[in-house]
Amino acid sequence: MAWICPGCNRPDAIAHIENEDGLHPFPCHFCNYSVLDSGGRSAVWASYACDLKECAGVIRDLYHYSPRAGLTEVVRLPCNECGSGKPRQGVRHVPNPGRRTS
Repeated sequence: MAWICPGCNRPDAIAHIENEDGLHPFPCHFCNYSVLDSGGRSAVWASYACDLKECAGVIRDLYHYSPRAGLTEVVRLPCNECGSGKPRQGVRHVPNPGRRTS
């Protein structure tokens, strides 16, 4: 499972490796946002629409930071309407025309 990006709020955008040494996220696949730097905040969140068509709720990923350790935890908060934990899929990404994609 990849995380929702706090930079562009796209689902499955932040790939990561989790092992005994901690969390090792890669930059966002779409906007290159890095979740390693919190900008001095203790928490950052990202949200995206719930996967259920009849639901108008959102799924959230909450990124927790500590001053010394950086990113310490990412928690997936289920849909605020139906409780699902799956963001909507099948949304086609349209690249930013001002950004080189190749």
